[in-house]
Amino acid sequence: MNIVDLIPFNGKTAFLERKGYRTYPVAYLELKQRMLKTETYLKTKRVKKGDKILIQAPNSVAYVALMLACLRSGIIVVPLDLHTSPQLRKRIADEVKPKLIFTELGNFENIIKDLKENGSVPETFKEDIAEIVYTSGTTGVPKGVVLTHENIYSNVKALKESFGFRLKCISVLPLSHMLEQTVGLFLQLSNNSTILYPHSSRYSELIDLIRYKKINIMIAVPGILEGLKRAVELRGKSFARLLGWRFRIIGVGGADMPKELEKWWSRRTLLLQGYGLTETSPLITLNLPFRKKKYSIGKALKNVEIRIKDDEIQAKGLNVMKGYYKKPEKTKEVFDGEWFKTGDIGEIRNGYLYFKGRLKDIIATKSGLKAYPIDIETELNKYVKESCVIEKNGNIHAVLIIEKGEPKKIVEEVNKKLEAHQRIASFSIWHGQFPKTPTGKIKKFEVSKAVEHPILKQKNPLHSLLESALRTSIRHNVPLASVGMDSLKRMEILALIEEQYGIELNERDITPKTTAKGLENLIKKRKKISYYDFKLPKLHFLGEIIANLIMRIFCRIHYIKTEFKGIIAANHVSAFDVPVIASSVKTKYAVAALPYIIGVGTTSRYHKIRGFFIRHLLNTYPFGREVGLDNSLRFTAHLLDEGYSIMIFPEGGRTTDGKMHKFKEGIGFLAVNTDAEILPVKTEGLYKILPYNKFVPKFRHVEVKTGEQFKTGKVSYFKATELIEKRVRSL
Repeated sequence: MNIVDLIPFNGKTAFLERKGYRTYPVAYLELKQRMLKTETYLKTKRVKKGDKILIQAPNSVAYVALMLACLRSGIIVVPLDLHTSPQLRKRIADEVKPKLIFTELGNFENIIKDLKENGSVPETFKEDIAEIVYTSGTTGVPKGVVLTHENIYSNVKALKESFGFRLKCISVLPLSHMLEQTVGLFLQLSNNSTILYPHSSRYSELIDLIRYKKINIMIAVPGILEGLKRAVELRGKSFARLLGWRFRIIGVGGADMPKELEKWWSRRTLLLQGYGLTETSPLITLNLPFRKKKYSIGKALKNVEIRIKDDEIQAKGLNVMKGYYKKPEKTKEVFDGEWFKTGDIGEIRNGYLYFKGRLKDIIATKSGLKAYPIDIETELNKYVKESCVIEKNGNIHAVLIIEKGEPKKIVEEVNKKLEAHQRIASFSIWHGQFPKTPTGKIKKFEVSKAVEHPILKQKNPLHSLLESALRTSIRHNVPLASVGMDSLKRMEILALIEEQYGIELNERDITPKTTAKGLENLIKKRKKISYYDFKLPKLHFLGEIIANLIMRIFCRIHYIKTEFKGIIAANHVSAFDVPVIASSVKTKYAVAALPYIIGVGTTSRYHKIRGFFIRHLLNTYPFGREVGLDNSLRFTAHLLDEGYSIMIFPEGGRTTDGKMHKFKEGIGFLAVNTDAEILPVKTEGLYKILPYNKFVPKFRHVEVKTGEQFKTGKVSYFKATELIEKRVRSL
């Protein structure tokens, strides 16, 4: 029995692999080849069945191929969350003693590409250890959960029998998390589905990718769904328009789902909640399509039994772990015979499980009655952004994240709705975000430790944001890199800034030398993004017919027909440029233009009307800071992925004197970030047909010259711009 046996490897596209802004398909056959070559690589490193490897890397096809190679070969995988500190990683490595540690897989494809595919692997048995997964937990003491092949296999097989659809899935959880592995990876691959790993946690990127790549399903935790909901509402457009009509299924687990959040998503998607722990591989229960119950966390999966004993949810089945690695006493503590004690409170009604909170979070009040924090938090969250209820000095203490309203009045209002033993005795205000596990559970032990005063002093909002991301105090003039900002934390900071301030900063804006003060200045200078609805007009062929008719009347074109896909960089001399170039280059195309040219970011009625016709007749879309460079770039990359060529005029406007002017660096930015082929094009004669500020064309001959296509490579934007300009001028 081996988990990899569930994957048929006969589907079409296994992954959409992101490289920078571009997305490339990886077929199931290629995935299998990478897995077999990785097995050969592991053999060269003398890693054999029963040995352990430790992986701490971002989600990628290389990560998946490595994991599958290990599982098929009986090698034990120890996956670690990206945010695991070097100190904790060393402690875990000292405990499991891995043969290899992988922290960087970016170049792994090149390392294995010339290796032969492995021919044979040792037999694996159901009781063999597949993984040791260290729980981040809410207690701060990680334990290694020992999962066998049977544990994970049984969970995936039960899911496949109930949910065997081929879908296109976007993955937002780390592969170190068992929910992502079981539901987001193994289940999807067993169904011949397609998986996309985004490079960024920014909600704007998730929204665009879901729509552009026609995603059907996402596996998430409540924290991600809350952030995505806010990002959707910030755009001010309909859900279907932003995310597409195909995005209809969300699988959610890992933490309790607030009722208001569940309502919001349930009205727009098929929301399927599940429940489980790393110790149960991970799912115990799941709401299935057309058999779901509101506010329930589902029915027990096949081969899993559940019961409530002393208010606690307990489970037994083939999915329950072998135990905690090298911790027999800890293992004994969580078992009652064959039953695994989850530590969670719940109740079963008509076979459906309902979550009530954590046993250790129960507050024994002075009246002798028990108060469940989740009940109090549910009421508080109707008035505040988020809350965390803990015990302080024998009383109920609420820690609040407030967006608006007076905290004292909020607490008084909530207390009116609570029973006497549930009422809040004191409260604190929390600035920034609560410390959470990767699955979105609040680390209450950290909150309890931090809360020392009833009301905390108001902080600079940006400092609060940075402290929530970097988990440390911030000083105004200290470089952020010196207090823990790495490339991953930088992406988290960018996402939080976009969400809180409604602006977009580029990754290159935040350097190792950037301080909180410098970041504050950047935010002040940057204008809010206009959330443009990027799409190509569906009736642009009418414009092409009109343009071609006018062009054929006035132009006598000389050219050599060129087949091409990539970026067409040309000089800009006339309103006829687009149809003339399109007639000489065999490709389907779109035109990238400065936002004001198509009426974006202007109040002028003339510019708006002109922009409407330019967009619809010439298949044009905006590219520039006014609509967000990242937004523009993602849409451009998507068009390139779909086989479009992008026509761009790097001078930034039509020539007023017939001469070619200096190219703007936008072309270099585009070329470097999309890694696309560049076709230099130069037209001669068009300026005499219809010069700047003239409206009646003349009859003339036109020549279209095309150069040799090339790539700029990974050079600076300025260097790339100079290179492209030189190639166009030389024609």
